[in-house]
This record gives sequence, C-alpha cells and structure tokens, in this order.
Amino acid sequence: MSWYEGASLLHHLETVYIAADRNLIDPRLPVQWVVRPKSAAFPDYRGYAGTIAGGVFRRGRCARRTVGPVYDHHRDRLLRRAYR
Repeated sequence: MSWYEGASLLHHLETVYIAADRNLIDPRLPVQWVVRPKSAAFPDYRGYAGTIAGGVFRRGRCARRTVGPVYDHHRDRLLRRAYR
C-alpha cells in the first residue's frame, strides 16, 4: 500500500510490549459447559467445565462467580429453526 508508511502489522505484533502477560493472582476459568447429570443420588448437581485461562487454582480455595456474556446454543438453534 503506497499510502501507508508505518510498520507492518506482523512487525507490530512481534515487537509490542506486553507489561504483564502472566497473571498468577486472578484465577480464570471461562465456563464452556454446565454438566447436569440429574441422577437420583445427586438431583441438583451442577459441574462446570472449561479451559483454565489463567491464574493458580488450589484445592479448598473459595471461588467467585462473575457473569459475562452468555450464548445459549440451544436457544439459538430453536430460534433458527423457528425463522426458517
């Protein structure tokens, strides 16, 4: 591009300064799946599954839940079926 005189995007991405790329204080586990087997032994059990995104997890530590954007795959599938 003759009009652009700056560094290339690849050069910028390879040389950009990242101040703190490792956060070991705030554990993060984005929930990707809620497991609810609904068995007779555990009728109200909810397990949370996801990929650990950062921090350190230790047995016995309290967990804090925060709510972020939610995408309901089942609802989306129903809406797509309804509007065909």
